[in-house]
Amino acid sequence: TEELHLENTGIETWPKGWIKTNEFLETSVDGIYALGDVNGEPAFRHRANYEADIIAHNLYFTKNEADFRWARYDVLPKVTFSYPEIGSVGLTEAEAIKAGYNVGVGKNFYSSTAKGYAMGIDPGDVNDGFVKIVVDKDTNHILGIHVIGPQASILFQPYVNLMNSGVTPLTAINEEIASERTKRLRKKGIMRNMDPRSVITVGETMSPHPSLIEVIMWTQAYYENRW
Repeated sequence: TEELHLENTGIETWPKGWIKTNEFLETSVDGIYALGDVNGEPAFRHRANYEADIIAHNLYFTKNEADFRWARYDVLPKVTFSYPEIGSVGLTEAEAIKAGYNVGVGKNFYSSTAKGYAMGIDPGDVNDGFVKIVVDKDTNHILGIHVIGPQASILFQPYVNLMNSGVTPLTAINEEIASERTKRLRKKGIMRNMDPRSVITVGETMSPHPSLIEVIMWTQAYYENRW
């Protein structure tokens, strides 16, 4: 961010220059927001899109504070477009154990399905992909999903949607950054009910870019006549 000359603005940054933001993408200067690569979160295009949508929603599309949106990064899909593709969201098994969860895992291979067989994938083949799910055994909540194989960027999206659904409490990010409105909303302890059946939930869930899953995930925007 050195070319932005933030020293002239009073906007706080991290030691390496990233702009500090909170869950509403506010900076330390009231009325100034930061999104995308400049705020130091993982540098994915879909994350920047997600943040832009939150800012636009809160500034222009709602006047009801109870309907405000905020960012969460625990359900951030990540894809490496290598051969084979790698898709991941949430915690790995090792991370979940370290976090103190009672961890259970499940693993399934492409070759164990009819479609995998139709693709000519046999058990033990070098291109036999797999899916691994990490679960909290005490609650059966999904903690992470990880895919290696063809079309991994598409296959794990249903789990991203599920992990982003349900009742989501407002969780502060960089608590010291807070406008008066943010202080008020944090004090209220507002929550957002993400109905898994709702197109609104689909629209507020990240999907990896660029991938064909965007064809499905973005269709709700045409229903809402946003594009």
